[in-house]
Amino acid sequence: MSKKIRVLHVLGGLWCGGTETFVMNMFRSIDREKVEFDFLVHEKSRTFYDDEVESLGGRIFRVPDRIEVGTLKYIINLLRILKHQKPDVIHAHAMFNSGVIMLVAYISRIKKRICHAHSTNDQFGNSISRMLFRLVMRLSLRLFATNYAACSNFAAEYLFGSRLTKKNRIDIINNGVDLHKYFSITQQETNDVRKELMISEDNYVIGIVSRLVEVKNPLFIIKLFKKIHQNDNKTIVVIVGDGPLKVNIEKELEHNGLKKFVRITGNRKDIPQLLSLFDVFVMPSQFEGVPIAAIEAQAKGLPCILSKGVPNTADMGLGLTRHIALNDEKGWVDAINSKPPKIRDIKNIKKAFKTKGFDNGSASYRLLQIYGGS
Repeated sequence: MSKKIRVLHVLGGLWCGGTETFVMNMFRSIDREKVEFDFLVHEKSRTFYDDEVESLGGRIFRVPDRIEVGTLKYIINLLRILKHQKPDVIHAHAMFNSGVIMLVAYISRIKKRICHAHSTNDQFGNSISRMLFRLVMRLSLRLFATNYAACSNFAAEYLFGSRLTKKNRIDIINNGVDLHKYFSITQQETNDVRKELMISEDNYVIGIVSRLVEVKNPLFIIKLFKKIHQNDNKTIVVIVGDGPLKVNIEKELEHNGLKKFVRITGNRKDIPQLLSLFDVFVMPSQFEGVPIAAIEAQAKGLPCILSKGVPNTADMGLGLTRHIALNDEKGWVDAINSKPPKIRDIKNIKKAFKTKGFDNGSASYRLLQIYGGS
């Protein structure tokens, strides 16, 4: 048997965000007889996907974040790990920080150095120092990466610049979804989750799957919910996720007397079962790369109300998505109150995902080709 290709993925942590979910979907579906995945993360503690990574045979290496220890010490830490591990491929998912990672991988003589863009904005703002940092890191990416990948053309242009994008040097790798998970949910599983969350069958469920952070804008829906609930007091909101805004959300609900109509589940691994409860999926993000949560919702046949910060590439062509500006609060309320229908035609959903290239098989095979395994 030929030697396996050893790939080292670099991420902030193994949380349950979109980037991490994409990498884990690839880990589950890629041919592990040809490729093995290890992970270098900046998070000190164990997080959402650590157990599953180890169960699939992956190893996790931890280094302090560059902001925490300074660039020089961060480089030294990376050099030590790469010297000892000697991966065949380094695959960085750290946006502009990937510029440092690519430089270190080049010094370490790693032959294949992949930088992967997953977003269309910078959560650290637009100060002069930050813009200068992005300029330097973009130059480093161009000089030291051997391969460029992105979840969309928008994300590619944001991280790598228009010159590389126009030269067609970037591999667009769709955020593939394991469709079988969404088609195989039994009625009993749905009933069990419904019972756990104390939701009756006559409730209309508005669903959110998101980190509770500013850029995901969860308070926007909480703000609108009072009007939505006045129209139909059977309406329930289920928020799947966790984060620093949880306390603010709970305070807002308490203030408006709506706490008993909202369920905040925290981070969960049974997303397909939870989606089976939803009647409509909402995503009021300020910006996104390609949002896996919205794509997964369409795999379950859910109508999706999305902000205009969510790119059109999230639309699987099933007629399930509607984009509304965040300043059009009435538009959001009316769209949710209209109770758009679900799609239950599994064959049609499969065909749409295959056509768009968002099925797991298409995405993991493309990645294997880039790694050199086929």
